[in-house]
Amino acid sequence: MNFVKDLFQKRRDQKIEQRVLKRYQELAGALGNSGEMLNRDKESRAREWVKEQERLLTPKENFWNSRTIQAAFIGGAFSIIAVIIGLYLSK
Repeated sequence: MNFVKDLFQKRRDQKIEQRVLKRYQELAGALGNSGEMLNRDKESRAREWVKEQERLLTPKENFWNSRTIQAAFIGGAFSIIAVIIGLYLSK
């Protein structure tokens, strides 16, 4: 489970870094030969902008970690299994 979570986190980090680079180019437009950002002030502004956009666009991560939500999903899964078994036995 942690492997999958780490994989998604790495992918998310790469996308964020791409968005930061794109925003930086919109603000400053100056990149070094290796693709690094030269103006640290504009880099920090670009990172803050992307962080704010991520906060506004993504749902709360704590939502899925809530015990109430987990219990609801487990209860729903058991209900579905019970219905399937009931339908199978009613034949």
